[in-house]
Amino acid sequence: MMRTQRIVLGMLAAACLISSNAATAQRKHKQKSPPKAAVKAAAAKPMSVMPPLGAPHPLRLPPIVERTLPNGLRLVLLEDHTQPALWLRLALPAGSIRDPRNRVGLAQMTAALLTKGTMTRSEAQIADIVDGLGASIGAGADSDYFTVSASGLSTYRDTLFDLFADITLRPTFPIVEIDRYRTIMLSNITQSLADGGTLADIAFSRRLYGAHPYGDFSAGTPVSLPDITQQDLSAFHQTYFSPSVATLFVAGDITLEQATAKATAAFGEWERKSVPSLPAPPKASPDASQAQITLIDRPGSAQTQIRIGTVIAGASDPKRYIASVASFILGVGNDNGRLTREVRVKRGLTYSIGSDFGRRAQAGAFEISTFTKTPSTAEVLRLALAETSKLAQDPPADSELVESKTLLNGSFALSVATTPGLLGRLQTATLYGAGASDLTLRASRIQAVTPTQVSDILHNLNMRGAQIVLVGDAKAIEKDIRPFGKVTVIPADSIDLLSPTLLPVRGTGTETAPIKPTAAETEAGKALLAATIKAFGGDAFLNLKQYQLKGKGELSPPGQEIKLPVNDATLTFSLPNRSRYDLKTTFGNIVLATGKDGTGWISALGQIQDAPQGVGNIGDPTDLLRRAANGGYTVRPLSDKEASKPINEADGKALRGFTLTDAANRTTHIYAEAESGLVRRVVVPDNKGSVTIFLGNYHETEGVMLPGSLQITQNGKTFITLSFDTFAVNKPVEDALFARPK
Repeated sequence: MMRTQRIVLGMLAAACLISSNAATAQRKHKQKSPPKAAVKAAAAKPMSVMPPLGAPHPLRLPPIVERTLPNGLRLVLLEDHTQPALWLRLALPAGSIRDPRNRVGLAQMTAALLTKGTMTRSEAQIADIVDGLGASIGAGADSDYFTVSASGLSTYRDTLFDLFADITLRPTFPIVEIDRYRTIMLSNITQSLADGGTLADIAFSRRLYGAHPYGDFSAGTPVSLPDITQQDLSAFHQTYFSPSVATLFVAGDITLEQATAKATAAFGEWERKSVPSLPAPPKASPDASQAQITLIDRPGSAQTQIRIGTVIAGASDPKRYIASVASFILGVGNDNGRLTREVRVKRGLTYSIGSDFGRRAQAGAFEISTFTKTPSTAEVLRLALAETSKLAQDPPADSELVESKTLLNGSFALSVATTPGLLGRLQTATLYGAGASDLTLRASRIQAVTPTQVSDILHNLNMRGAQIVLVGDAKAIEKDIRPFGKVTVIPADSIDLLSPTLLPVRGTGTETAPIKPTAAETEAGKALLAATIKAFGGDAFLNLKQYQLKGKGELSPPGQEIKLPVNDATLTFSLPNRSRYDLKTTFGNIVLATGKDGTGWISALGQIQDAPQGVGNIGDPTDLLRRAANGGYTVRPLSDKEASKPINEADGKALRGFTLTDAANRTTHIYAEAESGLVRRVVVPDNKGSVTIFLGNYHETEGVMLPGSLQITQNGKTFITLSFDTFAVNKPVEDALFARPK
């Protein structure tokens, strides 16, 4: 393999040299243009064509040897002495599939913090060693496996093995690093959820796999990440790290004797233990007479993200080679794929469209992924399904099949042309398949795929009952997509990432459906609501049209540790839906607003964009009471035991709590002073956990009690803190104040 690589590189170098010399000669010896007759004669001659490519050669692997240490650790050696380098990888079945339901993101957090300190080395010391060696070291977790990796010069194999084992076996997970990681990830996740494509990917996995961990957003959610503790990380490491289930891959400039000795010295004292069994595999998509369409509503969206697919067999499926060819023909992303030709080239309805048979250990997914402008959503959906059905019914032509096989085998040959590339392929083949034979037989298996097999594998998919996820403007596209299946519309800011259906079922972080109140509880809840409304001014409060608060405070952008002084804050509310926060800071003016249609937007430093989920639609914190007074909400009193926080906590004053649950099972918790009836805390659920609004220092204006202080937090992180000294009620406000600037 390495010899072939050197020959190819040599040929490329020679070609470049010939081309360069020819160009130089042409510059030195400029010739006269040939006669026109000679040009015509040359043009009349048939052009030479490239000879057809021969059959792919079987892959010839360097020696690959396996050993098992006394403690059960499996050693796989790929020996290659062509360069003085060494690669180490330790794989364990401890991916995100092991995350508890209330600790999604635990595996990835464990991996991220593995190198942040051990019992004998600090993070700085680890970094100094790595820099000194010119090496690299790290860890990661995918759905099925947790992998620790290291690489460097083989000259430093002793130090590399020692450090590699130290971070694997003796991590300490420093609290300061946990907090830093959590802050960064919460910010990243917030940004990811604001992206339509990422949101579509997350929602598609959840709808495809239901409650199975494969449906989780493995990086974590704003609900789960804040709850992960140092004890959780240590327990995860202690529970799932065992040599009896681990495989150590060693590749590069090292002999079998050396690799065995180093592995024994580094990991020989690692005690074996039993590891909990994996959860049951996800259930296949049920046969259905129609597709299940989840439409995630983002009002005003100019594009629609589209995901179509169904559950398939896992990574060990013997038909995976047929699936690779079928997906390549349909549209794995190459310009000649059928989906690309029909949707992009012929009609210009997208920049990118592709299909894929993705595989994990327990199950996989056939998926078509694309996006298009809002008006063409239904057309692209129709074309994608039609092209899939067409290939399922009519086998591809021989020429199309040959081209796909050639490209597949060619790309595979390139992927194993280097030792790290070959190691990556070997790791996958060992953990998910039959080992090295999967690599040596791959080309012949691809070549053996027939046209009928390609059609059959698509024909056998459950596309009639496929899961379809669309992220876009529901008002603009819902009517057009209804012929394709059963449609469920979910507002983008109401998605519950931990719910198998994506529909919100929690109140403030619990995982149970809202409690149905008894008749007595309903009456008690209504009495509490009525007393609270009376405390705010009764009819004057219910009939309030507009009000305005002015003051100052500070702002902490979501995911950031900085605090911006707010020198002048004006909050304007035009009920029932419109709101606007004008904040003048030392770094510029910031506007948070919600328009008449409920869409939030933000203007900061001259830039205008959609407001972050959970922040842009905060609106009037007391308007929910008015809406509840008009009916449509289930009201239930809270006891001290079931409150998310102690009720008696506002300035030493006793509080009483009650919940308001709407028709979509979204439950808001209200906490009011027992004596005065004024609200001190409102906990509102959103797709990232909850937003908590603290109110206090009330001021009476024209018979209505208005808050003199306001604090808004998201999952325990303070977003804004304001105090007010100027109040105004029912002053006319122009609608244009709340409209998003064009």
